[in-house]
Amino acid sequence: MGYTISSFVGIDPHLGAALGLVGMFCCVINSPLTSIVLGIELFGSGYLIPMAVVIAFGYVLSGYFSLYQAQKIIYSKTSPEFINKNAEG
Repeated sequence: MGYTISSFVGIDPHLGAALGLVGMFCCVINSPLTSIVLGIELFGSGYLIPMAVVIAFGYVLSGYFSLYQAQKIIYSKTSPEFINKNAEG
């Protein structure tokens, strides 16, 4: 999907594919640090800033849903408060 959208936006298709992969990975597993490490391992550090931006948006917009229902979310993503709850699946 990132490869297809990149042609409409006017960016390199390889960058679009990389951003799509790490963004979707972050939304599914709800873990931004793991997504950044995966992106750097697969695509190198040249795309670090765009990947970090996409991962940040994906992390906040994914809410409290995760592939892993036993995952603990300690702090709210949008406000500085302690919530300590399991992810919704």
